[in-house]
Amino acid sequence: RVKISFDVSASAAIDIKGVKLEWRAESGTLLCDGYEMRPHLSGSALQVDAFVDISTCELFINDGEFYVPLGFVPDGAEVEAKIVSGKLGSLEMRRLKSIWA
Repeated sequence: RVKISFDVSASAAIDIKGVKLEWRAESGTLLCDGYEMRPHLSGSALQVDAFVDISTCELFINDGEFYVPLGFVPDGAEVEAKIVSGKLGSLEMRRLKSIWA
């Protein structure tokens, strides 16, 4: 699980296992894999909750205002999050227990 908080006043981008999320402060848009979203902004931060497993990445923006399911070919690599540009408000990564174990 990756929890991201974008400061809405500054543009920033992050890559999570090949999925790029880009917040554009000047237009108030969040870009992800060809999707362009204009979330409702009620405070100083935009919240993104990402659940990533072997072959999927599910994004919940602003507690479910937007939902983006993405799939990719499993490559066995660990989940990585890289800040591509700008500065995030916060970033938290946590390994969740398997529901299958």
